[in-house]
Amino acid sequence: MPFLLDDRVQEFYQDAPNTNIYLDHEIYGRCRSNIALSKKELEVFLTHIKMDTGNFISFSSPSLKTDYITKMFKVRVSIDAPPVAIDGISIDVRKYRKKAFTIPELIKLGTLSAEAAAFLFIAAFFRLNILISGEPGSGKTTLLNAIDIMLPKIYRKIYIEDVVESIKQLDKGYHQLRLRVGSLERSQYSRSSKIDETIKILHRKPDYVIMGELQHREHVIAAFQAMNAGIKCIQTTHALNLEQLVLRFVKIFDIPMTLLSSIDVIVFMKRDLLRKDKKKVTFIYEKSKSGSCGNPLTMFSLVYARNKDDILKRVTPLEKSTTINKLSLENKIPMHKIILLIEKVKEIFKAYSADDYIKSHKLILRKIGELINENFQFSRVY
Repeated sequence: MPFLLDDRVQEFYQDAPNTNIYLDHEIYGRCRSNIALSKKELEVFLTHIKMDTGNFISFSSPSLKTDYITKMFKVRVSIDAPPVAIDGISIDVRKYRKKAFTIPELIKLGTLSAEAAAFLFIAAFFRLNILISGEPGSGKTTLLNAIDIMLPKIYRKIYIEDVVESIKQLDKGYHQLRLRVGSLERSQYSRSSKIDETIKILHRKPDYVIMGELQHREHVIAAFQAMNAGIKCIQTTHALNLEQLVLRFVKIFDIPMTLLSSIDVIVFMKRDLLRKDKKKVTFIYEKSKSGSCGNPLTMFSLVYARNKDDILKRVTPLEKSTTINKLSLENKIPMHKIILLIEKVKEIFKAYSADDYIKSHKLILRKIGELINENFQFSRVY
């Protein structure tokens, strides 16, 4: 129970009965506890999960992944049991904070720079197709949720998830439709898939679709199907760099190279396991102006990268950014005004990443809303 209630514990694991539980801590990184659950205690834990969530494990289906939500905590539970787990029941419990990380908090933690955060926020504000990629546990969903809670209240957001990792915002006046589809562990028993729900949302008029994690080929096809139907999407997937991502999509999943141009911005993240498991944005790419479908690696150009001092810096002038140019053309706003907006949002993020203001999420939204309403002829968005 202490692991579930401590907000700084991010995830904890037990590999087999009678082995010590170990965990990932927000400050101290990977830690080993002095707690070891017996086979009977793990079976009791498994029974509680099955009863409370309606999921099950059997000899023919020995793995389970589900979200588990109570008034005190929200977690994602993954369990493997014999015969697939050779040494006995294994558990992996990923915790979600009661309050999602905000962008200023991620800036303070060193996950990304204020300018890169402003660039991503403006890309999401204008509903570009964004893909956040990285290894497991690198902070992809954390960044996605931090962006999501910054989006305008007027947007109708539809979420398609196999495990609920999104932040409920209905009680704050946001427009949200959250849909749950079958997970990989339960796909053969599920009545709905990401492709099914993607087809349905064509008639649900979403302003932005949060696709969650693209785990396998069906998920990737669903995302590209949505983006090529004119639906604006933001999603996560697994790949450490652009080359791995392209190989995974094009060679392993057999996605036509031309479809990659549907993605406007790609963010890459990594976890630094040997340095207290810090999560960092390593690269940000945008769609290239002169890329060739014959070489998919040239379809995206680098905008931000970490330098030798481990600082995320811009490597392409914003005046030459294809993202800024696209936003300018699609929204009939001069490029210099969009660049100025990014600069002003950056200053807001920097100011509110200080200790005295780090929790002032409502105030940040109000400041950004005032900034946008003053400078553009938009209807009130916040």
